[in-house]
Amino acid sequence: MTPLVFPDHARRSLEPTLRAALAAQNPQLDDDVLSSPELGVVVTGQQVGLFLGPAYSVYKAITAIALAERLTRRGQPTIAVFWLQSEDHDHREIASASVLDEADEVATVSAGATGDARGSMAQRALTEDVSAALASLGEHLEGAPYREATLDLLARHYRPGAGWVEAFGGAMREVLGPRGLWVLNPRCPELAAETISIHRRALRDHQEVAEATLRGAKAVDLVGVAPRPECSLSFFHPDGADGGRFRPTHGDAGWTWPGADHAVSTEALLDRLEREPLSFSTSSLLRLMLQERWLPTVAHVVGPGEARYVAQAPPLHQLYGLHAPAPIVRGRFVVVEPADRRKLDALGLDAAEVEDEEALLARFASDDPGSDGEEVELRLLKAIDGELGPLTSELQSLGLERAVERTRRHVEKGAKALARRVDRARARRDEVRSERVGTLCARLRPGRSPQERLLTFPHFAARYGVTSWTDAVRGAVESHLDELEAGLDGRLRAVELG
Repeated sequence: MTPLVFPDHARRSLEPTLRAALAAQNPQLDDDVLSSPELGVVVTGQQVGLFLGPAYSVYKAITAIALAERLTRRGQPTIAVFWLQSEDHDHREIASASVLDEADEVATVSAGATGDARGSMAQRALTEDVSAALASLGEHLEGAPYREATLDLLARHYRPGAGWVEAFGGAMREVLGPRGLWVLNPRCPELAAETISIHRRALRDHQEVAEATLRGAKAVDLVGVAPRPECSLSFFHPDGADGGRFRPTHGDAGWTWPGADHAVSTEALLDRLEREPLSFSTSSLLRLMLQERWLPTVAHVVGPGEARYVAQAPPLHQLYGLHAPAPIVRGRFVVVEPADRRKLDALGLDAAEVEDEEALLARFASDDPGSDGEEVELRLLKAIDGELGPLTSELQSLGLERAVERTRRHVEKGAKALARRVDRARARRDEVRSERVGTLCARLRPGRSPQERLLTFPHFAARYGVTSWTDAVRGAVESHLDELEAGLDGRLRAVELG
């Protein structure tokens, strides 16, 4: 096995301001490690979703922890940092949390946010309805053995008036801080001045930045979704840090944004930046530049979707004089209980094969005796052609050409409909098999979505306990990293839990 190799030049000591911020935000961790002159960071991050968001947020964090520990064991001091994406403003994307109830039905709760709808989540707090969301969550988790412990953990952080970022960061610290995870909220007054150089370049040299962004987008065939050349990679908060954020657009008269009553010059924006750096926030691509400027990043743990947009960033890194860290795709996991495993084995399935219920049932039915839908359809059409063919000339002589064609189309349509019904009936003829497939799809592919994307932290914590679940995921992550080091692509892996 060939170990993953990461650039030594990325390793360095942390700037005092950042070191102080990390220590202050993670008081439960020993900050002595932050003083290493050759420190490396494995960084990952996510939006601050309700109740820790989808399970993949935890999977990303555990992947970062395991990789950091692997490098530390090789004599390269490394920590894992979870970057809280607190500058984002889209509350709708993070407002809900889903679990499976006792009947394996998807149940969803949500909570509101105070403040400007376009304001960064760092400036927004949980509303009173978070208490009702927790109560409703408890009802949906009825019967789960670790329900009370999970609700107590969440209630310590998700309280009315608590900041969305503070709630997420506090819960993540409690869950994975003991395993060595550091969390970082970049949008705080202590670090505001450290963002200035990144935004200054984005505004002052916006044309060069746009060209670099476009080169990167072309390299990975993302031109259709690349930022427009006239747009800044910095967001502007015209009403201050607590206000809404907008992407400025540059024209002949200067910079404007939605709601602006006049254009302003680059010099005016730069002056505002020097005086009020929290009046600016990063876009997703610019966040990568800030992340690299602050942290000695040896690897960046990303999701499968993120990997593509991160791949367009190297020309931007080069323009900023930064190195592009190695992207490591997180582990992808599906939790399988013993009852699920027995059903999988009885059907001869791997957990990764559980996707669309109808497709699975049809696949099994294809081996059953008797005529399938396609055969029934072909036989019906052959029969109608055999009868209608000899009559066609006679009917045409009566001026019934169009009637003949309509009849043929009706028969074809009816034959296709019957074929579909035949296939559905064959697929569900075996009731035991049908029940097994239905249960597996509901639990491993709920709502026809990957389990890790739809189901959230409380679902797994309440059913299995935080320690058992994260221990099992950690073991699967090690296997995932072993595969990456062997030069294999990470595959969907089952996490067996009893």
